[in-house]
Amino acid sequence: MNNPAPVKAGFQGVWPDVLTPVKSDHSVDLRRLESHIRTLLYKGATGVVLFGESGEGPSFSHEEKTQALAHLVKEGIPSNAIMLACVDSCAPAVAKLIHLADYLKLQAVLISSPFYYQDLSADGLVNYFDFLFEHTQKSTTHCYLHLLPNKVHHDLPEAVLNTVLDKHLSRIYGIVNQTGSSSLNQDLLKSFAEHVLIYSCLETDVKTLKSTGIISAMANIIPQVVRHQLGSSDVTQAVQIPGLKVKSSDERLVEFQGVLAQHPSIATYKYLLSQIYKNHDWQLARPPLSGLDSTSVAALDKSLAAFGLNPNVE
Repeated sequence: MNNPAPVKAGFQGVWPDVLTPVKSDHSVDLRRLESHIRTLLYKGATGVVLFGESGEGPSFSHEEKTQALAHLVKEGIPSNAIMLACVDSCAPAVAKLIHLADYLKLQAVLISSPFYYQDLSADGLVNYFDFLFEHTQKSTTHCYLHLLPNKVHHDLPEAVLNTVLDKHLSRIYGIVNQTGSSSLNQDLLKSFAEHVLIYSCLETDVKTLKSTGIISAMANIIPQVVRHQLGSSDVTQAVQIPGLKVKSSDERLVEFQGVLAQHPSIATYKYLLSQIYKNHDWQLARPPLSGLDSTSVAALDKSLAAFGLNPNVE
């Protein structure tokens, strides 16, 4: 890239990748979603990401997302405290979500590569982003390129990122790496840090990146710990992961990540929220996902007991 423009200021603080509660009929439980967001904001989250990887975004329709956002804004959740993940295989559907975010004056949108059933060429991926930006030219909403695990999404190779940034840098405020790869963070920094901000969704990476913001699934459970990891000046040095004794917070976070990695991530986080809120319905997921089975719950409870986690005490 040959663009001398200064790096634009991006989002700051902790943005939980919010889990989406559903009812027994698998429709979105708007009241529980609102309540969970209010709890996170009370605990110090700067804002929230809706319908992202942890929020089962691909499982919900445009109409459901519109209804949820309209409800939250109507009930007083600040629109600038919401980012919307735009995940779809249909480019016009993603463009509609960007228009919706612009209409509601949301903080930002996260734009990922599409789901698709066959390999995509570099030209095809570039054309996808060209379509989105060409069909949302009047939008002033901040856009972030969102890298997701390639087991469910197509990779965005460096050449594609370079081309998309070169063509649409005026609209793009950063790259959010949610692939789970720390090494990719370093590659992104080397290639693109002069042009856009680089964000990791791994809580243990924020110090290395010297990032001012993070999108975190773990922040659904322990937002204050994640804030401390980020280095928030208004969080006391006494904040610790429950059970922390001699080990550093970094070591405990790695250990906690290891506990969670033994089970499907969304089902695991939903189980933890069901314990925090004492509401079994938090374990429900939108098909094709499902909650943890009884064997997994027993194994997870044993691991958490050994770890010493009490999410209600931060």
